Amino acid sequence: MQERRIGVGIIGLGTVGCGALKILLEQQEELSRRVGARLEVVRLATRDPSKPRPVAFDPRLLAKDGWEVIEDPRVDIVVETIGGVGAAKAFVFGALERGKAVVTANKELMAKFGREILDLAKRK
Repeated sequence: MQERRIGVGIIGLGTVGCGALKILLEQQEELSRRVGARLEVVRLATRDPSKPRPVAFDPRLLAKDGWEVIEDPRVDIVVETIGGVGAAKAFVFGALERGKAVVTANKELMAKFGREILDLAKRK
């Protein structure tokens, strides 16, 4: 029987995004065991792909932008770590509209649009 897989895409590779990526890569086996499926980072997006990062990753995972992460059929969960409400709002709503699960710690976004985000998530 084939192991169930959950594809993760991260939008934003600043401090928070790299921290999330590091945990997902270094603790993949334990996290996969806990959720009962193979957690696999499949796409990453950042404004500046040439910037040095504190975590090593396969550069082939880099998308040209956040929309490429959202549109990737392998991505089941979108992790938004860019902050603010402009592009972050568009990415979160776009991911939810496509039936993707979303993880965000964006307090400003949740304070301003939390009810709408939760309502959309429930509908999808």
